[in-house]
Amino acid sequence: MAKTKLGTDALSAHDMAVAMDIAGVLGETDEQPQLQIGLVVKTVGENTARTFLAEAQEIETAGGMLFPDGKRRTFGGVFFQVVRKNTKGKSRQIIFYHWRNPPQPGEPGAAPAGLPSMKWTERGTILNEAVAGKATNVKVTIVGRPGKVVEREGFAFISLSNEGGAPSSLPKGVPVPQKLPRTQYALYIGLKQWRNNVAPYLRRDATDELIAEGTGFYDTEFGVIAVLVNSATTKGREQERRKQQLAPQNKEQNAAQNAEQDAT
Repeated sequence: MAKTKLGTDALSAHDMAVAMDIAGVLGETDEQPQLQIGLVVKTVGENTARTFLAEAQEIETAGGMLFPDGKRRTFGGVFFQVVRKNTKGKSRQIIFYHWRNPPQPGEPGAAPAGLPSMKWTERGTILNEAVAGKATNVKVTIVGRPGKVVEREGFAFISLSNEGGAPSSLPKGVPVPQKLPRTQYALYIGLKQWRNNVAPYLRRDATDELIAEGTGFYDTEFGVIAVLVNSATTKGREQERRKQQLAPQNKEQNAAQNAEQDAT
């Protein structure tokens, strides 16, 4: 029995014998299409698979089938188009989507046709290929728990570092390193914002965290990402603000419910 990339499913000797016969007629000599034909036989049965082959032969005899760009499909390509047209649901999914990895261009989850894939270690090639445009606005959001804070006239200085595993919530296909390198951030926060919006909440709750947003740039002299903060708060402060905003609405809802209960 031939093992397919479905993992738990297997093709019987009979399935593969029929598949090899059909593949011979189609001129398919590679293992991948032969296994896929085997899945056709296993999924729809030998008789239906041979009916698909007969239809493909009729199309091929009549001049074949063309791609949208005018190029002619191979005989095997015609066969698979016939299969695709005459199957649906789970059967089509097994034959065309689940058995191979990665999916082919044009199928769900596939990269756009003609675009090469790239690993993080190969990023140098596109850095040299791309032509830099002009960024008009760069915003950085930093979330974390400060260590020692240094205050100076007009501002507070905070140093934060970040390192660890690659982020998991990224679109499929975006290259990522296995581990993020240690990155140090130097935050410059207005002293009034720091003392009013951040420091009291951090002192009150040892688990609370700073949320800072501002303009970021690479400080070449010290090798850190400098962030000129224009908005600073904490998670705890934002939770309190949301509760205060919802309080009037909740009060009105409770009053309406009480009035309705009194009326009944």
